[in-house]
Amino acid sequence: MYKITVSNLKDSANGASVVEGSLRAALAEAAAYTGGEEVVIEFSPELAGELKFLYNMTLPEGVTLKLAPDVVLNMQSWDFDVDGTLVADWATPGTALLSTSSYGVFTLGETGSMQFRNADISLRAAIRSEDGAVISLEDCTVSGGIDGNASIEANGCSFDSYIALKDISSLSGSGNVFTKENANRPAQIFWLLSGASGDTADLLSFFDSAPEGSVIQFRGEAGDLTLANPGSKCSGYSILYDLTVPAGKTLTLCDGARLNLNSGDLVVNGTLVASNETKQECLVGYGDLIIGNGGKVQISNAICGTESYYSFRVEVQTGGALEMKDGELVSTLRVREGGTVSLDGVTCDGALTTDGDATIKDSSFTQYISHTKGTLKLTNVEILDDWYELQVDSGTAVLDNVTVPGLLLGKDASVSTTGAEGIILTGQTAFLINGSQDVAALLDSLTWKATHAEAQLGLRGELKGGYLCGYHG
Repeated sequence: MYKITVSNLKDSANGASVVEGSLRAALAEAAAYTGGEEVVIEFSPELAGELKFLYNMTLPEGVTLKLAPDVVLNMQSWDFDVDGTLVADWATPGTALLSTSSYGVFTLGETGSMQFRNADISLRAAIRSEDGAVISLEDCTVSGGIDGNASIEANGCSFDSYIALKDISSLSGSGNVFTKENANRPAQIFWLLSGASGDTADLLSFFDSAPEGSVIQFRGEAGDLTLANPGSKCSGYSILYDLTVPAGKTLTLCDGARLNLNSGDLVVNGTLVASNETKQECLVGYGDLIIGNGGKVQISNAICGTESYYSFRVEVQTGGALEMKDGELVSTLRVREGGTVSLDGVTCDGALTTDGDATIKDSSFTQYISHTKGTLKLTNVEILDDWYELQVDSGTAVLDNVTVPGLLLGKDASVSTTGAEGIILTGQTAFLINGSQDVAALLDSLTWKATHAEAQLGLRGELKGGYLCGYHG
């Protein structure tokens, strides 16, 4: 082993301590060493107090710097890049590393590691780490976040800020706590970086407690990611800006997991699966759920949306597919041409507009259903509000026991009924039909009944031999 000692040198001019200069000299000596032995830098036993940085420093790859219990590295506003190994293995607690400015950044390079026991860290800026970096902490207090994608093991530690990571399996440990509360927004205890993958059950086992309302937050893209039920550990999961599930990736919400979109969008080009044993909130917030080309969303026993359908929208784009069973959708639902929707046992507080294919049964809507292309199949479906109706402007509609205030038919609409009930019309204007249809033949071909005492047939558009403006009974 090649050993270098940091001593308490004296400045020849005024006798002041220049330990910082001695450390810089030791680091330079270590970087220049070519003897092939392990290089270890230690502090002289008589040293005590703060060692204040006066310049940026770098711990070279292959070099170990052992910190002394009585010496505090104060980065002040300078950077400290660690490509070697930084060790503070102490029997009693003390502060090992601090900074007094957010301009001073501590960075673990891809070959860097830190091994701290009973050694506290107090930084104004988050620790930055590169892929390959290793952090080992035991009985430490960490003030300031941990950013990047280091492999982290922590036991019995206290964190007052977030831990950011991409690979959940790179985090291990237990008995940790998060302590800092945010006054104006939920505290972020974990940031899952773009491309994050793994099972958040591993995150939840990492800590024992966190401030009330704390969240695990996402940004960018999701990898193959499973969101476990957080129980009482935190309030759930949250999106910052937008989150995309790329093609070939799957985002799974386990029973009881709740994802808040806030005002961002959840874009699914891969697969989203959410299933609960009992019906409860699944997707909430004020953003949009967008199912892109090749995207597939499967939801069961879930409530999706917030208090208002104006706040949360679902759009199924060309090539996208939505399957929802036994749930509630507080949303307007838009199906683009080439998109598909299947709803079974769903209560929708909002409207359905479809240019694609939709198969809906045992469901209800508070607003209109509008269909313009593709095939619409409705079985045991009801529009609850008398102000709205079923509109089929074009395309094909197959109706079985459909209860609506009115049925509006365009000139290119193809409508048929199945079953004993067909269409049950509850409004005063039961039908509003484009006059270019053969009205008598159309009505004869359908199974229907009107329940309003003053039910009327309305006609609109072009008629043989003239033009009818508006409608009449």
